[in-house]
Amino acid sequence: MYHLGFLLLFTSLNKYLLIGGLKNLPAVSLLIPFLLSTLLILPDQEARKTLNWLKFGKIDKISKWLIGITSLFSVVVLLLWAFWSDNLGMGAQMVQGFIHYPGWLIIGLGIPLFALTNALAEEFYFRGVFQTALNSVRLPKMWVIFLQAIIFAAAPFTSGFPNGAIGYLMVLIYGTMLGY
Repeated sequence: MYHLGFLLLFTSLNKYLLIGGLKNLPAVSLLIPFLLSTLLILPDQEARKTLNWLKFGKIDKISKWLIGITSLFSVVVLLLWAFWSDNLGMGAQMVQGFIHYPGWLIIGLGIPLFALTNALAEEFYFRGVFQTALNSVRLPKMWVIFLQAIIFAAAPFTSGFPNGAIGYLMVLIYGTMLGY
């Protein structure tokens, strides 16, 4: 629980920790608090045990299929959302900062790098720290998965992508699958 406490503290201090354009990058606003909170718990052997989710493991066949289906489904749904919605949230602001770069650089390097960094940040933050902390309370596993998904879905609600009530439902389903 120390890790979660430090994580929430540093997240609340993001406006002081992040400068300039870094404030507009969702991955950075999750990664900086994660890194700082992790550095604080590393000296404590007992607290370090909360990082056991960082180990490599084996994925069973059913989970591999679920990962593939979830990944494909999420890409299709997000593309449909992007073409359907007139509110791209923070995404529209983020794109403005890169409008002067060549398209090949944005598509070939920028988008994949952002997607990877953002996915890692979200996994560390929500499935790593939050889900581990909720597991320590000894709630039923499905409750833990659903609670972290509720928290995860709230993040893009107002200005993220996808946003609004439909976006919340989409991210809630996605977060539940990722938590599983």
